[in-house]
Amino acid sequence: YSPDLFTSEGIAEMLSQYVHLLEQLVANPGQKIAEPSLVTEAARQFLPNLVEPLGETWHGPVHEMVSKQAQSLPEHLAVVDAQESLRYSELERLSNQLAHQLLDANIKPQDVVAVYAHRSSSLVVALMGIMKAGATFVILDPAYPPQRLIDYVDPVNPSGFIQLDVAGSVPPALDDWLAGHELACRIQLPCPGELVAKGMLANYAVTPPEVTVGPDDLAYIAFTSGSTGKPKAIMGRHGSLSHFLPWQQQAFRLTTDDRFSMLSGLSHDPLQRDIFTSLWVGATLYIPEPDFVGNSRRFANWMVDCGITFAHMTPPMNAILTETAVSDICLPSLKYTFFVGDKVTKDDVNRLRKLAPQVTCINSYGSTETQRAVGYNLIPPDVSLETARAILPVGRGMPDVQLMILNEHGQQTGIGELGEIHVRSPHLSGGYLNEPEMTAERFPANPCTDRPQDKMYRSGDLGRYLPDGTVEFVGRNDRQVKIRGFRIELGEIESALTQHPAVEKGVVVLHSNGQQLIAYAVSPQNQDDEFADSIRASLMNRLPNFMVPSSVTVLDSLPLTPNGKIDYRALPEPELDAHAETYVPPQTELEKQLVTMWEDGLSVEKVGIQDNFFALGGHSLLAVRLFTQIESKFDVNLPLLTLFQGGTVAHLAQQIEKQQGKTRWSSIVKMQMDGKKRPFFCVHGITGDLLWFRELAGLFAPERPFIGLRSHGLDGVQEPFETIAGMAAHYISEMRQVQPVGPYYIGGASFGGTVALEMAQQLKERGDDVALLVMFDHAPHNAEFGEQRKRETAVSFIKNFPLWAKSFAELGPKRMFARMRRQIRVLLHQGSAKLKHNQPPIGEITADDLLDYASELPQHRRTLIEKNFYAMKAYIPLQYDGPVLVIKAKARSLFRVIDPVEGWKHLSNGDLLVQTIPGSHEGIFKSPNVQELAKQLQTCLDEA
Repeated sequence: YSPDLFTSEGIAEMLSQYVHLLEQLVANPGQKIAEPSLVTEAARQFLPNLVEPLGETWHGPVHEMVSKQAQSLPEHLAVVDAQESLRYSELERLSNQLAHQLLDANIKPQDVVAVYAHRSSSLVVALMGIMKAGATFVILDPAYPPQRLIDYVDPVNPSGFIQLDVAGSVPPALDDWLAGHELACRIQLPCPGELVAKGMLANYAVTPPEVTVGPDDLAYIAFTSGSTGKPKAIMGRHGSLSHFLPWQQQAFRLTTDDRFSMLSGLSHDPLQRDIFTSLWVGATLYIPEPDFVGNSRRFANWMVDCGITFAHMTPPMNAILTETAVSDICLPSLKYTFFVGDKVTKDDVNRLRKLAPQVTCINSYGSTETQRAVGYNLIPPDVSLETARAILPVGRGMPDVQLMILNEHGQQTGIGELGEIHVRSPHLSGGYLNEPEMTAERFPANPCTDRPQDKMYRSGDLGRYLPDGTVEFVGRNDRQVKIRGFRIELGEIESALTQHPAVEKGVVVLHSNGQQLIAYAVSPQNQDDEFADSIRASLMNRLPNFMVPSSVTVLDSLPLTPNGKIDYRALPEPELDAHAETYVPPQTELEKQLVTMWEDGLSVEKVGIQDNFFALGGHSLLAVRLFTQIESKFDVNLPLLTLFQGGTVAHLAQQIEKQQGKTRWSSIVKMQMDGKKRPFFCVHGITGDLLWFRELAGLFAPERPFIGLRSHGLDGVQEPFETIAGMAAHYISEMRQVQPVGPYYIGGASFGGTVALEMAQQLKERGDDVALLVMFDHAPHNAEFGEQRKRETAVSFIKNFPLWAKSFAELGPKRMFARMRRQIRVLLHQGSAKLKHNQPPIGEITADDLLDYASELPQHRRTLIEKNFYAMKAYIPLQYDGPVLVIKAKARSLFRVIDPVEGWKHLSNGDLLVQTIPGSHEGIFKSPNVQELAKQLQTCLDEA
């Protein structure tokens, strides 16, 4: 035998099968030719026993386990996105309140609630709230065309609709559909920080609603491509959603210290594995900016910065991660990667191993109909793949799952025999919504038992058992294909083709490169390129990007075989690089450089500026490579979506010029850069600017750099952050551009002290060293201060009046009277609020007070101050176990008696240092007091 084609174990099994076949024929010469089996007695010992009972344990719904985690780990981080973070107690409280809001709106158990979504902490709150209300969620991806979203909501007829603020506006067509249907509720859900700050759910109970959920109740409805021209709705059961989580937690030793990544698309079912596996374990779920996953270097850096330990990835996503990152980036934290959605090659694993040497790869097998991965092949980091097959096996069934391979007669196949993979398990989905016939066809009863409830799922995948009993995926037995991990029924695209009024028939095939869809449209009267472009534009209005063909060829008729069927082999090769007739040469230097990149990357000659990237043979991985080059060469950051919106050199050049024309905003302000010591990073106050620190920064020369962090949104162009956690995460990312690793020296005055505290908390949670946290006359809002009220107020007034009067007189007559008028208005406002509502106490500033002080500032600055204020009000500080230096102003505010040191006595578990500086809260930053401040601060920084 040829060792290139067969193994010795395979040949030995083939010989055993031959002998076994002869024995059956001799024993029963009259049997039908299809009846003899190739399953030998030896193979029967390790192949699945098709009559073996499988466990049906119900572990309870996911949301109840998350509630238990919130009780035992209230302050542990549950979700971290680019804007903010949520602790388990916060997630529990907000999702409970949302659940009560839904119930009060008359959402009933098993009602469908659609979520217009964005990968964010808001999405996690929404999904948990819906499930706690006993309802069923459907996720809508804003990246999909409006008609596609209508195809999702139409069959499920939602009773409720939740629109996440971060997802943007609902498209008009979908909005019209919603307006024409009676909804029990339509909820606009802002980010969690704003929810808390504005008390938008304050009227609802914080305890879980008393709603019982069973294993057969629906948790969600997901969609996959359908051959009839419409997507198929698949009913996700609670029992199947949670069943494999305890096993996964135990098998992979997952703990609360693990850090999961949410990398999956909103309409890709691994998204639920990202979210619910992490929360079930009590781990932390990290969510990247959407564009990060499309950029190799930013993707890898984000994984490193967050210390990701567990990830679900498609092989194309892995290709992006490892595209340019392996040369100078290492990801030692990554312990497990579940490959999902497509076949996995040993090259995929080897590339990831270069980036993450300790990673264990798992080639997982499953589909939307099985709800979760149900088969797996474990590949530890120390296992060599040198002699492995190019395409790795999908492995074996998880506990309570069997991967059955049956031939066309419903018999189990022998080793090496081709058959269709059937998934036998009590933990499958509930089938197809409103499609009983399709459900019966794809979810038949096990032919080897007499129990109707013993179900299996016919996957349509072809496979074979290998000599060790693992399963190898071979291909499909129908016209379903996979691109970028998404299942695509070619019939659905063909149906969309014929919806164009001038197209009589349509055929779609997968190109030989396995990366592109090619369409053929029959329209005898329309043969020009403009018509082909109009067909593609029509498809883009109906289908997601990954389903839109790269090229459309218009034909007079489709080639047929002698028996009248379409002859796919006779279809003409698409002329992906045929553009000579419409060639438009590059005009500018930028266009010339882009054309060169396209020609090199696509291996195509003479690219014109109006040629389409995908029509020339481009696909998602090539697009990532191209955009990585563009970012490096032109110093711009364009989302991959730019290429889908207009895939020509001309369009790309326009977008690059637009971004280059914008002033790149950075929060980093290098106020003083002399000195070889590690820099001191100082966070802005509530107004967002750094004016207070000008003199102090200059006094740091020539020993230590002084770097300010100004507020996002200060320019009136950038959107301000709405949570302290979001600000902190952003400032850390910018700080790392200056100083990639610790130890860090961080501080802030007033509001900035709160942000600096959260930055220090996040850095320490990631394992970074914070040498010193500096508070300029500040303890975070909501810190405990003990009983410091009436008597202390009187004492403080007497004590501070001379100092306050002196500094007030120094303002000069005009500024003195203006300040006095504002102060009187503030005191009257506070006194009135105290009498009416017993809140807030005199001395406690409100948003109105701040805006009154800021009345002369532009509107965008007033908006910034208001958002900063509400972010501060919503922030709950946690115990901090690092060294803290409190710079205390000797002169206290006239009515404010709060001593920042008292607040820090309750917050600090580490060394607490105190330095008192002459002057007031603001005056310590002015001469002559600032000289003493600089001296004391630098001494403490040197000693830290």
